[in-house]
Amino acid sequence: MSTGYSHNPLTFDGFGPDIAGAGGFFFGSWYNGTSMSIDAIELTVTDSTGATLTWTIDSPDVNSFVGFVSDTHLTSLTVWKDNIPDSFVTVNDLHLSVAAVPEPATYGMLLGGLGLLGLAARSRRSA
Repeated sequence: MSTGYSHNPLTFDGFGPDIAGAGGFFFGSWYNGTSMSIDAIELTVTDSTGATLTWTIDSPDVNSFVGFVSDTHLTSLTVWKDNIPDSFVTVNDLHLSVAAVPEPATYGMLLGGLGLLGLAARSRRSA
């Protein structure tokens, strides 16, 4: 993915409430889509609390992978570069990830612990 104009940033937003991570390959490309060498790309991610994190990739190429993970959900990811004529910011293999879901064994341990608490409370009332 890339922008329609070489001087525009590329912004991804409108993520759903379950999106807690984003990552991909970030680099520069020519107008025809082939990769090109540029000085740097700046990535800015914002989460639902309004906190932002900015990361700079110096001399990015097609193997420049960066990923972000948040405790809350992500709201936007912006990719920007200095205004280099005829070059575009490009994102390949953008991945979005959802918040972690506990394993079934975690739920089993929770239920077992609650059961033991219930038994302890019951035995106290009986005594």
